[in-house]
Parts: sequence; structure tokens; C-alpha cells
Amino acid sequence: MGSPCELLIETTEETAAKSATDIVANEAWRIEDKFSRYLPDNIVHRINNSDGITIQIDDETANLIDFATSLFEMSDGRFDITSGVLRKAWKFDGGDQMPDSANVRKILQRVGWNKAVWQRPELTLRRGMQIDFGGVGKEYAVDRAAGLLGAADAGACLLNFGGDLVATGPPADSDGWQVGIEAFDTESGRAKKMCSITERLNACFCSLILSLRTK
Repeated sequence: MGSPCELLIETTEETAAKSATDIVANEAWRIEDKFSRYLPDNIVHRINNSDGITIQIDDETANLIDFATSLFEMSDGRFDITSGVLRKAWKFDGGDQMPDSANVRKILQRVGWNKAVWQRPELTLRRGMQIDFGGVGKEYAVDRAAGLLGAADAGACLLNFGGDLVATGPPADSDGWQVGIEAFDTESGRAKKMCSITERLNACFCSLILSLRTK
């Protein structure tokens, strides 16, 4: 997932806590293995190395592509799963070096979901184009894991996959899980903002580091 993944569970039983942790970890690794663009021999690797050839897509991947298509349309093209190839120009290494504008323009020729041909279950990308599920992957993973915990009757849990949160229910005698949004107030040592997450609410705080605390 490229970030810390956490599970908070309200229980005093070690066996229950371990079982819930195993459920969450196994689902997180399954989705990582299937959809990470960094790993070989998965569906994303096949798509990104298709070289213009049409690829048959399984149902789970197709659902993610359909969702990404909806986001592309709703955002007027601002959310685009083909934009990941821009990493060839932008280096997120902590430096302040701007990429060459000519190189950016060249790479942008390979960006644009409207350039893909998606007729479920078949996907055709132009040569050099790639997809990247980084914008929806953790959200999907945390929802999937929460659903599995609910099916296993694991009780009140809060899942945090790199800032994408799902609560399966509030802790006992509480209005909800208390989530603090950094940066911290240096004087008090506390988060500046707090919000309460209750049942089955997915709260996505993109690009924020979250401090999780129960009442």
C-alpha cells in the first residue's frame, strides 16, 4: 500500500484481535499483489505491457476501471488513472528540481483515459500508455477489509490504510472513533482538528497524516 496500515479493534480477547488482524492483513496483501504497478505478473503489469494489444479484464479489475471511469467523467478528466506515467518526468525524491517542460509535454501524449478503449471486459491502451490504481487502491482495500470484518462479526473496528478510514461501528459507550488530523498544535501536543467516525463511514483524508485515538 506504500503507507502504514492500521487496525483498531475494541476487544479484550487476544484471539479475536489476532483473527481480525489476519483478515485485514490478508486482504491488504491480496489487493497489493493484484493491483500494485510495482509488481510483475499481475493484471496491472499485463495491462501496462500490452503494447496496444486488447486485454481481457476480470470482474474485480473491471469494477475498479468502471469506478475510475466515473471519477474521470465527474472530474472533467482531472482524475485520470493513465496519469501515472508522469512519474517518468516528476521525481518525488525530496528535491526541488523541476522537470523539463518539453519532456512533460512529450509524456502527456500518453496520458488521457479518453484515449483508451474500454468496452467491458476488454481494454485497449495505446502503445506507451499505462494505468495506475494508486488513486483508488487504498480506498478499495480498506472498504473490502471492513466488509470482511463485518461478515466475521468482529465488532467495532477502525481501519486506517494510509489515511483512508473506515469504521465498522462505534466503540461501546462512545459516539464514534475520535480521529485527530495533524499537524499537531506544538503548544498542547494535540491534533488541531478532531472528527468523530461512526458506522460504515469512509473518511478519506488524502495526503494527511492521521493521529488515531479513541475516547
